[in-house]
Amino acid sequence: MTARAQRTAIIVAGMHRSGTSATTRIANLLGADLAHDLIPADIGNERGHWESRAVQDLHNRLLDEIGSDLYSPVNFPAGWFGGADARPWVDRIGELLAGEYPTSTLFVLKDPRIALFLPLWSQALRRASIAARFVLPFRHPDAVAASLESRERRLGSGNALPHAQGVAVWLRYVLAAEKFTRGETRAFVAFDAVLADWRAEFSRMGRQLRIDWPNWQHADAAIDDFLDGTREPATDDLASGAGISRNVYAALTQAVEVPDATFPAFDAAAQTLAAAESLLGPHIVARERVFGDLRDRADAAAQAHDAERAAMHGRFAAEIEARDARIAEATEHARRLETTVASLERERDDALDQARVLERERDNAVDYAKTLERERDSAIDYAKTLEHDRDRAVEDAATRAQESADMHARFAAEIDARDARIAEAADHVRRMGDTVDLLTREHRNAADYAQALARDRDQAAEYAQSLKRSRDEALAYAQTLEQARDEATRERRSALIARTGLPVFFTIASRNYLAYATTLMQSVAAQYPDAPRYLILADRGEDDAALADAPFATIAAEALALPDFDAFAFRYTIMEFNTAIKPYAFAELRRRHPGDGIVYLDPDIFVVEPLTEVEAALADGALAVLTPHLLAPVDDDLQPGEREILASGTYNCGFVAIGAHEDADRLIAWWADRLEFGALSDVAAGLFTDQKWVDLVPGLFPDVLVLRDEGYNVAYWNLSQRPVSRQGAHWYAGKRRIAFVHFSGVDLDRPAQFSKHQNRHTRATIGKLRELYAEYLDRLAANGHAEHRTKPYAFGRFADGEPICDPVRAVYRRYFDKGRRSRSATRSRWTGSCTTCRATRCPRATTRR
Repeated sequence: MTARAQRTAIIVAGMHRSGTSATTRIANLLGADLAHDLIPADIGNERGHWESRAVQDLHNRLLDEIGSDLYSPVNFPAGWFGGADARPWVDRIGELLAGEYPTSTLFVLKDPRIALFLPLWSQALRRASIAARFVLPFRHPDAVAASLESRERRLGSGNALPHAQGVAVWLRYVLAAEKFTRGETRAFVAFDAVLADWRAEFSRMGRQLRIDWPNWQHADAAIDDFLDGTREPATDDLASGAGISRNVYAALTQAVEVPDATFPAFDAAAQTLAAAESLLGPHIVARERVFGDLRDRADAAAQAHDAERAAMHGRFAAEIEARDARIAEATEHARRLETTVASLERERDDALDQARVLERERDNAVDYAKTLERERDSAIDYAKTLEHDRDRAVEDAATRAQESADMHARFAAEIDARDARIAEAADHVRRMGDTVDLLTREHRNAADYAQALARDRDQAAEYAQSLKRSRDEALAYAQTLEQARDEATRERRSALIARTGLPVFFTIASRNYLAYATTLMQSVAAQYPDAPRYLILADRGEDDAALADAPFATIAAEALALPDFDAFAFRYTIMEFNTAIKPYAFAELRRRHPGDGIVYLDPDIFVVEPLTEVEAALADGALAVLTPHLLAPVDDDLQPGEREILASGTYNCGFVAIGAHEDADRLIAWWADRLEFGALSDVAAGLFTDQKWVDLVPGLFPDVLVLRDEGYNVAYWNLSQRPVSRQGAHWYAGKRRIAFVHFSGVDLDRPAQFSKHQNRHTRATIGKLRELYAEYLDRLAANGHAEHRTKPYAFGRFADGEPICDPVRAVYRRYFDKGRRSRSATRSRWTGSCTTCRATRCPRATTRR
């Protein structure tokens, strides 16, 4: 009889948002079993919670009974775990363990709330003879508080915690987990360390917990793939903390290497919090009850809204399902017709075989009747002979009369019997004849029915062929229409170009973005080989070898009419500077090409078709052409949503076109005036680079076209509303041909995320656009992105090489920048006027006091 294997439970006890889910999943991939019924992934834990629904429900009921809350900073009443109220819960935990992990020899169990109830779990595990191993994940308290607040806001739960409360709750959880596991086999682990090198951390924890991970040799790829989608954005500029939280975090960091040691900081923090609870606890509990009631009401309203929306989606789904069912029913009917025809043909052949059998039986019956007739005739002849013999016997001897009579009677009876058999045979022959006639009629009917079914089948086949011919004719017609449209578009563009000339294209980039600019201009050159193309270099280094054979001409930013260039460059970060010089670049190109339309494109744009609608708008007299971020409402909770679009601007300035209009110089001068000091990326102040100002342009200036075409500026913010497809050589967004795609936020180091500015799409979810996305990444790599990305920004350092950090630029803008003076004082610096538009603030007016 073999000994039963020791059962071991890994209890993951840590604060919310501290890596408990990632730690649990890695332990599972290394060989520890999970519970049967897991909570599904949701916002904030898109890769999964990996915790038992039953465990969470039990903890929530416990909190309700005690009158506490998962985000309450107040501990349970002293002595509760040793009281009578706690004992029934130990029994319930034992039942839960038996139900969730009936046979597991190594399993992992996680719910952040478990840190508050570890004495109950330890007692239940001892009763079940299960060895407990405790893992205590932790994270910087400021990062936890920020992550909690961010998640609750994304969930829209109305439960967003103030930062200070988040830190207080963190102290409650980590101090409880540390206190309740003293003297137990335990290991501490920092979430950031797991993300940096999970192999080293779990190797160390395996030694400290005395666990040999069963799948250590086989789980590398699965864990790396899981963590690649688990990484949470880092919280920049984490405060070092102060007082209690700083000391406790430092003690946790030290406990990683010596988990069995006792650090005074833990007890000191617990005593301080207990003193604070004695004074403020009742007030906090009362406030939490009020907040809880408000949250319940908000949740009820949200659930009602979700139910209404789900019902609407259900109706749409039912209608679509009904239509699909009708199509499936028609297809199934055609299939059944073919099956029925085949079955009837088989039945017809069987009937013919049966008829042949009956014909043979009929022929046999006729032959038998003829045999009986011959026997009857023989019997009659024999009877006549006997009668003759009888007469002779009567005459010869009277004594033999009785014998002859008896013999005659016997022969008469035999004759009657034979006559009866003959009559019966004749009747049987008649019935067989009737049966043969009936079978013959049924055979004819079956043959007629089979022929009718065959005709129906032939008609169905002819109808299918007709439908196929109609489809082919429709496709051919559509191709003819598309060819005709392409030809008409080419003729229209030729006429427009003959009348107004080719547009001028330019982009703005620093040297670290040269691969993007080159890829953009290659795509422009493919559609406009003869159009002028420029790069405005927001940097120094015009002698860069990469510019020698580039598909564009280069204009240095210092060649633009920027007011006080050194102050302008020092005022802004690299992103702000690249956007702030845009109207000045328009002014310079207006000077060089006064009669042409000018089109700006961000360097991370990829052009796939001529901008026919833009050419037509400029030829028809449009002052400017703009594209909105959105053409339809956003109905999900992902980023960016409508609020983010409101903050950054209605129109995306990755594309702006300005025509040869009489008000062009006035528009450019107005825009340049606002961006001299107002191109900051400061959403709280209502500013977002050059883009937020453009919200005012359609109202301030005439003849501004808002281009509502789904094929323009396809990007991560509108891709969910514009399904991408490919037909032949052309790309489509919905039913519109794509003119250009804006690959904003692409990161060649993390191509799977699609864009670093959002969480709505990944490479796996962008559908048919994946092919064009792959081509774009290949072109960036071929154009030297790996080399260009490391090139330094000329205006990012002082003369001695010291980096210029953002706080220094902010101090400069606040205390030393001339932009702090009044607008009238600012205007007074310009004494010249533009020779084209006569506007004293035009960038061409370069004479200043």
